[in-house]
Amino acid sequence: MREVIVLLTKSPLPRKGRFGPKSWQDWYRGCKAAVALALGHDASILVASAFETEGTPETEFYREILEGMGATDVVVIKEGLETIGQLDAAFKAAAGRGLVVVSSVFHFPRVWWLCRGKSVRHRVVWGIPRPSEAIVDILLAILFPLIDFFGWRDKFQKRSEGRRVAGKI
Repeated sequence: MREVIVLLTKSPLPRKGRFGPKSWQDWYRGCKAAVALALGHDASILVASAFETEGTPETEFYREILEGMGATDVVVIKEGLETIGQLDAAFKAAAGRGLVVVSSVFHFPRVWWLCRGKSVRHRVVWGIPRPSEAIVDILLAILFPLIDFFGWRDKFQKRSEGRRVAGKI
């Protein structure tokens, strides 16, 4: 039974807000960690995302980068416009196999919350985040448990998906 390395996306497309060398950015460091884990454990890398911007599917960008880094088994699922949907798609696709979720340091608290109760290992990476995403991740680390407590997850997810369908990060 092969493990599945789930690489959570962090809007890598070179758009407004990204700065610093590509190799220092959070999304790139996530890719490096996923490839190192996959090659070290004979595992596949799963990228789940239905997000597109400027006509470019996020998953194809990730596939190209991962294969360029030496990944030999990259599985792309065009589902999930945001973290909740991406993790749901990953849980379905893994179906009983071991899961390792790769996330950035600011994204991790929310990812941990969403994965609680599941048999998941985490790999957290540090890299330069897009500042606006870092702020949102920090706020949601605090707010997401409250969102769940009040039963607002579906509303939150629909609002997030609406932004993503419009091509907004």
